[in-house]
Amino acid sequence: MSTRSVPVQIQASNGGPPGHGEAIVHDSPLGERLQRAGVVLLIGLACGLLILPIPLVHLFILLVLPVAAVIAVKRLRARVTLESARGVCPNCGESGQYFVGVGWRAFRLPVATSCPSCGMLLRLERPRRPPT
Repeated sequence: MSTRSVPVQIQASNGGPPGHGEAIVHDSPLGERLQRAGVVLLIGLACGLLILPIPLVHLFILLVLPVAAVIAVKRLRARVTLESARGVCPNCGESGQYFVGVGWRAFRLPVATSCPSCGMLLRLERPRRPPT
């Protein structure tokens, strides 16, 4: 399991000066991504098989399997995933961990989150370089 820290700039929705933090990302090898995508497909297939004997409801299998396939493809394509983020809130100055999802979405900045202390909406961005 290969994780690394990526520096981020934390911008509060009220404007103000930005804060600094870090995002923890996971680099997934192909085998791991195939396994995760396969699990999603198996869950979709199992749900489809469970609803198959129910009259009229079994038509929803036509929706369950394509949705599972789309989610599986997204998991397969996500080489770098966002695991967590932490930093100092530019609004209240509290250091903390920010909720950034369940750990299977592809890592792309900016990411919207909020401060667990003050509830301020935050945006995690790439750090801006100072003018030279």
